[in-house]
Amino acid sequence: MLAFAAMAMWSECQIDRIRELRAELDHLRREGEQGADLDRLTGLLNQAALARLVEDPADFQGVVAVCDMDNFKDVNDRYGHLAGDEILRSIGNLLHSSIRHQDEAFRWGGDEFVILFHTSASKWRARA
Repeated sequence: MLAFAAMAMWSECQIDRIRELRAELDHLRREGEQGADLDRLTGLLNQAALARLVEDPADFQGVVAVCDMDNFKDVNDRYGHLAGDEILRSIGNLLHSSIRHQDEAFRWGGDEFVILFHTSASKWRARA
């Protein structure tokens, strides 16, 4: 009887551990999904996230701004890619801190950015 009780306790501990691991795995999966939409250099949403959003534009109400940095290739050629990366990081921070919470900024390409300025409270998707 004592062996049976010990086995039941051990089994409960294993079930609890499995639940903990499942919860941790779900959390990591959600983080990974959110990270897949981010441009690693600028921290803005990436081109893949923008592409998914424009597949169904019916829900969007607002203004789209496309920005391109003129002569950015010259910066990379003259000062190197590390300096260019630092400029892109700074622009990402500036865009992110300058837009409203309901708006979204994307890095579309090397030195191109897209900003969605929403005019209504509804959004294409929930912000991460």
